[in-house]
Amino acid sequence: MLLQKTNFSKKFTSFTKNFIRFTSQKFTPFKIAVCQLKISHEKKENFNKIKKAVEESKKNGADITVFGESCTCPFSRGSWLKNAEEIPRGETTEFFSNLAKQNNISIISGTFPEKEDEKKVYNTCCVFDDNGKLIAKHRKLHLFDVDVKQFRYHESDLILPGQNLTIANTQKFGKIGIGICYDLRFPQIAQIYAQHQCKLIVYPSSWMRPTSKHWDLLLKVRAIDTQCFIVGASPARDEKAKFVCHAHSQVVDPWGLVLLELDEKEGIGYAKIDYNYLEEIRQKIPVLNQKRDDVYCLEDLSKKQK
Repeated sequence: MLLQKTNFSKKFTSFTKNFIRFTSQKFTPFKIAVCQLKISHEKKENFNKIKKAVEESKKNGADITVFGESCTCPFSRGSWLKNAEEIPRGETTEFFSNLAKQNNISIISGTFPEKEDEKKVYNTCCVFDDNGKLIAKHRKLHLFDVDVKQFRYHESDLILPGQNLTIANTQKFGKIGIGICYDLRFPQIAQIYAQHQCKLIVYPSSWMRPTSKHWDLLLKVRAIDTQCFIVGASPARDEKAKFVCHAHSQVVDPWGLVLLELDEKEGIGYAKIDYNYLEEIRQKIPVLNQKRDDVYCLEDLSKKQK
């Protein structure tokens, strides 16, 4: 949210600038796997696909693997209410935790339905370290309520909005910001993540086909305006599904170049993430240190509400 300048925020943003400039932690380059799977109506079948994808990712040298939105069941009211579960006590959380630990790999789970009550759920993404520990949980903030080309879609009929931004603080990859699908359209989220020293921002998504050009553009724009690596992870396209997604999972570097793009089919793609390259870009074009904090600023208000 854009806010007027206050004495507190002046001090905070001044501290943030100096923190970014002088305390950048060094991380070893790592390999990320983006798993684009076709979603079945059977949760066990999806679990088997996810398990095989994680094992293949590890075999091919990945350090962290990412899945798309609605990765354990198709997105529909009946399916999501049926498969909704508590986090961390549900079987899906346990499944991903065990998978991460058994394969010694970090996992960004994509999203699955988190139970709230009998009529509403959260659209939630979990982050697990390579010991299987759940280190972060993000609930989708912005709900996709739109009418596009005779296409009406209102997530708020089923989904409750999250109330907090989410940064996964990892040992091997630093701070990772999490957004879900429609969250990508709101630049303030990514900008706040960059302000809090995130170098990688991940968006599990199931992007609609009529706005596919926006997907390609927004991933690049978020990478450029935050100078972060951006991951957009999607399920594979299923022409028979009620909601047919664009697919085309991507990894974009801080210069806006696409390091990885899958097509509409099932597959796993890999990209090398090197924060040294990110730091070079931030030194050449130091936009994070050149913001006019005396004129405008961004602030994470969700932290003040706790």
